[in-house]
Amino acid sequence: MPIKIVWEEGRPVAFADTTAEAIELLKANFNGTDLAEKKSLPKSRDEHPANEGARIQSVFQLIQPRAKKLLAAISKHEIGAEADQLSEEIGEPTAAFGGFLGHVTKTAEKYGIRGRDLVVSKFETKGSRRFRFIKPGALLIKYASNLAGNTEPSWKADARKMLAEREEEESRGGRMKSGGGA
Repeated sequence: MPIKIVWEEGRPVAFADTTAEAIELLKANFNGTDLAEKKSLPKSRDEHPANEGARIQSVFQLIQPRAKKLLAAISKHEIGAEADQLSEEIGEPTAAFGGFLGHVTKTAEKYGIRGRDLVVSKFETKGSRRFRFIKPGALLIKYASNLAGNTEPSWKADARKMLAEREEEESRGGRMKSGGGA
């Protein structure tokens, strides 16, 4: 396709020999680059790793540290939590949560992951009180351990602590019995 490019008023203007070539140029959204090169520039969602874990890991690596801190806090509350409680945990104002969650959703969607699969956020009303309630989505629960600096969900930590306390009590009881008989 022979194309003639000239500069008019400080910008390039392209001319094609035939109408068909001009239409092809318009369809290709020609911007002065080779058409073959242009086709390889944008990545579609289908070109991301098929492995769900790899896509989630990519999202976690790309999101901002403050948003990552919010996700880590959310993942500790499997049944969800009010924004005020999460705000206290991470030291960020609740007004920033909308921006954080928008950033996470937008990043996730670039990798073919729905935002609601990571975080479910909704406003609830109890009496005259209106608040944001946030809970982890299925994929955040599944891959919470992939978040850098994340600890296990609070219910697991509580269960682990109770088990450790029970074992400690049993071991003390065992020592007392063996110590008393010696």
